[in-house]
Amino acid sequence: MKRLFTLLLPLLCIGTLSAQQLTIETTRETAMNYLREEGYAPKVDEDEDIVFKLQGTSYCIHIAAEQDGSLFIDFYTAFSTEQPYQKILEGCNRSNHERSVVKYYAQQDAEGGVSYVIAYERFHNAGDDFLSYLKDGIALLPQHVAQFLSEYE
Repeated sequence: MKRLFTLLLPLLCIGTLSAQQLTIETTRETAMNYLREEGYAPKVDEDEDIVFKLQGTSYCIHIAAEQDGSLFIDFYTAFSTEQPYQKILEGCNRSNHERSVVKYYAQQDAEGGVSYVIAYERFHNAGDDFLSYLKDGIALLPQHVAQFLSEYE
């Protein structure tokens, strides 16, 4: 019996290690399954990002592998605007100063087009609770988006 346990122990450890591995694919699958269960219609776009509508706004979840084995998860939405770049930049800077969880980015392209991104970003390791992060993002981002739109659009 002791010998059988000694032989099985390494196999059990290997199974546990492989179950704990955090990959882009398993994280994407977890997110897709959760979003479907909650009634959303997620799709994977050409960049391998998850795209879905939440309260009439399109949101994306971008997942990237880091060198240390963690994943960078970027849950965001983006808007084009006719507002001047300086106004949007000031709004993003002010919002970033006042709020620490959600990040705001102003962008201006070569043709002068102005846009901005509102994002909830985080690094994840194998032991982290990805679904809690996703649920937090679903709860937080629409509120921040609505507030920014009402102030700067």
